[in-house]
Amino acid sequence: MTVASVADVVARSTTVVSCVPDDAAATAVADELLSAAKPGLLHVSVSTLSPVCATDLERKHQEAGVGFVAAPVFARPENMRAGQASFALSGGDAALRRRAIDEALSHAAPAERCFDFGDDAGRAAAAKLTGNFMIAGAIEALAEGLDLAEGQGRRGNQPVSQVIFASTASESVVEPSTPSTRRVPRFSPTESGRVLRSRHRGHVFGSNSDTTSEAYPRPS
Repeated sequence: MTVASVADVVARSTTVVSCVPDDAAATAVADELLSAAKPGLLHVSVSTLSPVCATDLERKHQEAGVGFVAAPVFARPENMRAGQASFALSGGDAALRRRAIDEALSHAAPAERCFDFGDDAGRAAAAKLTGNFMIAGAIEALAEGLDLAEGQGRRGNQPVSQVIFASTASESVVEPSTPSTRRVPRFSPTESGRVLRSRHRGHVFGSNSDTTSEAYPRPS
């Protein structure tokens, strides 16, 4: 179902999920949501936000009598559709976070993949940024290692890239397909490093908007 505005979503819902690219978009969506919200509504933000923004949004929601839970998502779109996402949750109280899982997140992740970071909404945001930094660091380390192999003059050194791309470590960082269908790219070490960087540069620190349900409008 596609709706015309955030206000239309609020009018039809007791729980609203938002997923937008950045702090500015999250603030704009929250302002529109709060202008139409009634007390008792729950807003679950699965966006990647700064801790400062998440904390500020929590304050605004509390002042309006609306529940707010920051639940940034760790997942590719295909993981979301398969119910294999992970979420870091914080904000509100334990009961509100439980409600967020039951009413908003359970279709995308089992309860054991919803990690509770407590009452401060900024904590989940910090956890997501920490995770993004670690993923980006791992990607860069793989790319630099492959560049190093090429720099040693070992042209055509397929075993280096073959071992990395065929390993279980590649499932989350290098190759998104399942083990049974995973393809082993036949790149030289330098080509492998370049592909790693280009494939993930926009994904790791980029928008989560590609995982947003069409039921929730994206800011123009």
